[in-house]
Amino acid sequence: MFKKVYLPVLILITILICPSQLQAAKDSGDVAAKIDKDVITMSELNKAAESDLMPLASQIYDIKKKRLDQMVEDKLYELEAKKQKTSVEALKAEINKGDEDMSDDAIEVYYDLNKAQFGNRPLEQVKAQIKNLLIRRKLDKSNDEFLAGLRKKYNVEVMLEEPKMELDIDGYPSRGPDNAKVTVVEFTDFQCPFCKRFKDTIDQLVEEYPNDVKHVFHHLPLPMHRNAKGAHHASVCADRQGKFWEMREVLFNNATALERENLNKYAGEVGLDMDAFSKCMEDPEIDKYLDDAASYAQSVGARGTPTSFVNGTLFRGAQPYEQLKQVVETKLK
Repeated sequence: MFKKVYLPVLILITILICPSQLQAAKDSGDVAAKIDKDVITMSELNKAAESDLMPLASQIYDIKKKRLDQMVEDKLYELEAKKQKTSVEALKAEINKGDEDMSDDAIEVYYDLNKAQFGNRPLEQVKAQIKNLLIRRKLDKSNDEFLAGLRKKYNVEVMLEEPKMELDIDGYPSRGPDNAKVTVVEFTDFQCPFCKRFKDTIDQLVEEYPNDVKHVFHHLPLPMHRNAKGAHHASVCADRQGKFWEMREVLFNNATALERENLNKYAGEVGLDMDAFSKCMEDPEIDKYLDDAASYAQSVGARGTPTSFVNGTLFRGAQPYEQLKQVVETKLK
């Protein structure tokens, strides 16, 4: 009798004591939306919006990093000025002492090397401009070197973390050691002129850091480039014969001539088995692979080319070599 009367009550109490997904999410403050008895959590929302938020997160980071660098610099000058029992202004003046002038010889050398930059105007017309430029560079160099010393002296540690995207790199063409400290993941299009420029930058980087940089190639042929998908299809076929990087070189060097008949010619140039290549070019599975690759690119925020990630940090466009090198150097420290 006891069981008959109280069992439903016990079940109800158990339900109330053991919270549902909705109640648990409410308690944790993790509810983004409620639909009948189901919930969409903030964690699920953040995951779904990750690729859309990545560019914004990168912009926010850049703004904070710039501000933080300035704040750290100001604090270092204050600490060192206090230590030397002087003012910040006097300290900076001492650092820059002797850097406020520039010799005529240095100005002439710079002018001779960069005439085109000044529209081939006579030296006298641009001398003051060049002098100011060279003095600015000299002052910046002195200050950078001084601050680098202060960073070590006062044990500067930066805890501000860059936003990072976890990327799938397995099964994609890659070069460089698997244990490299820096991984550059590139989303690119063989018919994109900016991608050709960035390709040269990547090649230079891999050559300069053979033991520290791994380069991963992701296919992203854009719909607006009518021959791009065929070119990427050809590169996958070349990859099957162990000739991806040779084909990549030829395709980028002939980015304005990627019609099918030309792809056959390039396959012959890199030494592919032409029968196998012809059959591969008709393989619908590769078209599906490229479509999936494009969808994946969209999912991680790569919506234009070139897009790259350096250790998960997003960079859009054809980054200049010196800028990319600086990023790599920072990651290596």
